[in-house]
Amino acid sequence: MAGLVTFERRTVHGNPAAKIIEIAKSSDIDLIVLGTHGRSGIAHFFMGSVAERVVQLADCPVLTVHNSEHDFVTADTTSEAVCAL
Repeated sequence: MAGLVTFERRTVHGNPAAKIIEIAKSSDIDLIVLGTHGRSGIAHFFMGSVAERVVQLADCPVLTVHNSEHDFVTADTTSEAVCAL
């Protein structure tokens, strides 16, 4: 159904990137949205990046979201954030 947005929370075990892609394929997902920490260097080497693997391997579009300050947009700052985009 066009325009219908649904969200679902699941607990799964195994490789996170592989599980995300598997669920997206089996559920006919149109878009995957993932948060990312934006690690680089040694941290990225040792921990890898789930978001990066999903972007590389997913059949559907993937939107990654990173906020380095970990601030949330509130009603007072919404218009400023939209204008900054």
